Amino acid sequence: MSDATEKFVAMVKPTTHGSGSHDALLDMLPPGIRTKTFYCGIKDGTVEEFKTVMPEYDRGVAEMAAQKPDMIHPEGTPPFMLHGYDGEQRIVKGWEDRYGIPVFTSGMNQIRALRAVGAKRIVGSGYDSITGPIVEDYFRDAGFDVIKIEKAPFTWEQTGELSDDEMIDYLVSVHRRFPGGEAMYIQGSKWPSMRVVDRLEKLIGVPVVQAVTARCWEIQVRCGIIKPQTGYGMLLEKMPQG
Repeated sequence: MSDATEKFVAMVKPTTHGSGSHDALLDMLPPGIRTKTFYCGIKDGTVEEFKTVMPEYDRGVAEMAAQKPDMIHPEGTPPFMLHGYDGEQRIVKGWEDRYGIPVFTSGMNQIRALRAVGAKRIVGSGYDSITGPIVEDYFRDAGFDVIKIEKAPFTWEQTGELSDDEMIDYLVSVHRRFPGGEAMYIQGSKWPSMRVVDRLEKLIGVPVVQAVTARCWEIQVRCGIIKPQTGYGMLLEKMPQG
């Protein structure tokens, strides 16, 4: 249980290794926010893995809830988006009813971040095996006008090895090939896209919602401990209270 001056955020992560996204998040979070993590053990990022991993999420949420955090954040979009927007809502409500603790997923977090930057029409890309119509339908059901969420032309393993320039070139090309987005959505924590958000925003002229920066933003908003930061895009620089 957190004391009066500290917030305790419990996280249930899909993988045990790979992106360094959790370390990056910890470096950005302000003092006063403590985290603890349960790992579900996804290894290959296949659709079959995503379809069968929910019992591990159940176990992780139960284990974290027993430690009385202020909130629980199950990460990873594919396992939940496979259930659709409404299915995800039912899963989360079940956990909240059972444990009496607020729960928000990565998809829910990214929806909130897109709304916070004022975006209705979105374009984006991701590397996961479900990226494409499943993800597009999820955001449409959440109320967005989805132009395109393109499956990146890289393997799950290659994604974490992309250079900044390779990511920039590819994401700028997505924005140009599918014009009209009021924000760009970058799905997934495995590719190190956090470090190019600020540069990408300057090149395409619209806000960029990326998994780690969106997570950092919402945790601060929910905890009421705000630390604006430059270099990671407008979401963390302006900290809109969406």
